[in-house]
Amino acid sequence: MDKTINDRELHGVADAESFGKLRELMARKARMIDAIRALPAQIEKAHAEALVLREQLTQADIAFEASADAAREDCESAHKAKTEAMMDAILRAEATERRLLDRQAAMEPAIEQLDSEIVTEIGIVRTDADGVLESMMLALEPDVERIATQLCAILAKAATIRAVYPGGSSARYLRDAYLPSVDGGTEFDANSRDYRAANRLKPGDDQLAAARAELGPQLQPVINALALAVHFSRYSRLATQLAGAGRKGIAVSFSGGSPVPPGEVVQR
Repeated sequence: MDKTINDRELHGVADAESFGKLRELMARKARMIDAIRALPAQIEKAHAEALVLREQLTQADIAFEASADAAREDCESAHKAKTEAMMDAILRAEATERRLLDRQAAMEPAIEQLDSEIVTEIGIVRTDADGVLESMMLALEPDVERIATQLCAILAKAATIRAVYPGGSSARYLRDAYLPSVDGGTEFDANSRDYRAANRLKPGDDQLAAARAELGPQLQPVINALALAVHFSRYSRLATQLAGAGRKGIAVSFSGGSPVPPGEVVQR
């Protein structure tokens, strides 16, 4: 049993390896941008922390030197241990600041390099996407071809109807129906005066013949009526007299003005 477009699976999930790689690169870039944006505040915080620690060390030295216990050996040892711990904290804060500055200097070239990788991957993604989409479209072709064949039979009937009265309002009905072929065939389009892909909605001779045979009985009264309309002419005394004389073989001549009143002419 033939499957329709809705119930036939179109090659599973439309994905490719390059799609995942591009997502990964873009996510990495987003994380790097977030990191770059956060660096100024982190650098400022590390710098301020080092300044505070240095100020605290200075104040501790001043307080110790002004203390009455400064000369005591045990107090000096305690102060030394305290200030050494403070200096270690200052060194760590300054090292953190330098590390953040170095990271900031290195991040922008790194993200520019990542941009180059992304541009390359985008080219691959576009090629892969085109291939996936083409594959999915080709999967639709059996249904498109089946429907086009069915529609051609209807369009053949429309063409047969249009041909009866080219000057009527039906003359344009479905005249420009177009569905391009994918097999590489071309045709000349009279409207654009250029070549285009062959129209698979162009009825074949056999379809046109079948349409004429089916619609003939319905169209014949219309054809007969239109034929009468085409051969109609207004009454003219001159034409009537000439026609009568012709049938009798009599030559008719006139003198003076025309026997046909002004405006009374043959109209078709």
